[in-house]
Amino acid sequence: MSLRASSRLLLGCHVYTSEGRDARVIASLRDACAAQRGVVLASSFVDAPYHRSSYTLVSGSAEALAAAVVNVSRAALAAIDLSAHDASHPRLGAVDHISCHPVPEDLGWGREDIGKSSGGGSSQNSNSGNSSCSDGAAAERTASAAAAGPSGREEDAAALRAAASLARDIGGRLSSGRGALPVYLYGAAHPRGRRLADIRRSLGYFGATDAARHAWRGALAGSGDLSPFPPDLGPCAADARSGVLTLGAAPWIVNFNVPMETGDMAAARRVARAVSERGGGLSGVEAMALAHSPGVIEAVLQAIAAAAAREGLAPPRPGGAYVIGKLPGEVAAAARGAGL
Repeated sequence: MSLRASSRLLLGCHVYTSEGRDARVIASLRDACAAQRGVVLASSFVDAPYHRSSYTLVSGSAEALAAAVVNVSRAALAAIDLSAHDASHPRLGAVDHISCHPVPEDLGWGREDIGKSSGGGSSQNSNSGNSSCSDGAAAERTASAAAAGPSGREEDAAALRAAASLARDIGGRLSSGRGALPVYLYGAAHPRGRRLADIRRSLGYFGATDAARHAWRGALAGSGDLSPFPPDLGPCAADARSGVLTLGAAPWIVNFNVPMETGDMAAARRVARAVSERGGGLSGVEAMALAHSPGVIEAVLQAIAAAAAREGLAPPRPGGAYVIGKLPGEVAAAARGAGL
C-alpha cells in the first residue's frame, strides 16, 4: 500500500454531521469545507433517510486541514439542533464523528470489486467557563505509543502519528472556548488506542432504539451528565443541542452499505453480528443493521451472503452495495487534480 500521492504526505478527514435533509444547511456546510485555501473537498455524501451527511477533506498541510475541519464543524454546530433530530441512524452529536487518516494511493482493490467476494475492507452549549474532566496534556504525551501502524513500517507509523496529531489538534480547538464540545478520542489519537465502537457502546449508541418504528431516540437524553464516562477533552456535560464528538485517527477506513431486502430487523442484526469481528466474523469488520426505507434494511458490512442464507434471507442484490464517499485512490487523485 502506498501512503503518498507524491513526496508530500496527504492527510484526510471524514466529518460526519447529523443533517441530511435541509438543502440550505448542506450547501452551507459544503461552502464551509471549501473556504480554506490548500484544502480540497474530495467528496460529500448525503443520506436523507438517515438524516446524515459526510464530508471528506484532504490536504498536504495539517494546519490548513485542521482549520477547515474546525470551520465546517462550527458551521454545523450553529445550524443543527440535535434535540430536534429524528432518524433511524444512531448519533451522539450534531457533529457526530471526525476521523483522521493518512491517504493511501491504493488499497489493492477498487470500487468494481465491492460485492464480488466475501473479502475486503470494512467500514459513525457549553462555554469556556465549564470545567473539564480530562487531561489533554496526558493524551498528548502518551498517544505516540498508540500510533504505530499495523504493518510495522516506519513510513506507515509516521503517517499515522501525523494523523493522530491532527486529530488531537482538532479536538483541542473544538473542546475549548465558546460552545466547547465534550470530545472522546479513539484509535491512534487515544493514549491506549481505544476503539470507536467501545466509546459508542459506553454512551448507548447501539441500544437506544424505538423498536416500533426502527427510530433511534437518542442515547444522551436526560441531564447530559458525562461524569460516569468522562470525555478526554472538554466539558463533562453534553448540551442537548450539540451532544458530544467522537474523534480519532486510524489507517484509512472504507464505509459501505449493503441493502438487504427484508423488513426483519432481528434477522438483519444477526447477519451483521455474524460477519463482524465482535461476533466472531472477519477481523477488522464492524457491522450494524439499520432501517433505511420501507422493506430495506442496510447493513454496513461485508461477506453477508452466507450469514443471510442461514437466516433464510435473500442475498444482497448484485451491485447493490455502495461505498459512502470516495475510495482513497480517488481522494488522492482529487487532491492531485487540485494541485496539492
